[in-house]
Amino acid sequence: MTRFKRLDGRGTDQLRPVTIKPGFVRQADKKLAGKKLIAKSCLCGQVTAVSVGMLQGKTLLDLNYQEDSQAQVDMNVAMTGKGQLIDIQASGEGGFYSIDNLMQMLDLAKHGVRKLGQIQREAVG
Repeated sequence: MTRFKRLDGRGTDQLRPVTIKPGFVRQADKKLAGKKLIAKSCLCGQVTAVSVGMLQGKTLLDLNYQEDSQAQVDMNVAMTGKGQLIDIQASGEGGFYSIDNLMQMLDLAKHGVRKLGQIQREAVG
């Protein structure tokens, strides 16, 4: 596992095993192509996901366990490296949220996905 700084800079490092997987896949893809076991790369793009939520009226990125367990809204967003949405899952676990809240969380998620995507690209070269 590798440690990365929290995406929002609010605290200590967290383990991010999800960031290891793209690197492994890329290296395996290069190896297979290098051995001519596949004609060309199988990879068609990058996928990154983050969590966002609302806790005590604040929109937060990269919630830790304690924050997540107390959040009024919990949301996971997966996007391509080109900024296209793949999946959104949001739940008003401790209350309701507005369309404006949803848009704030999506904007923050987009920022986090871009930042994490950059970290992933730098990690795999």
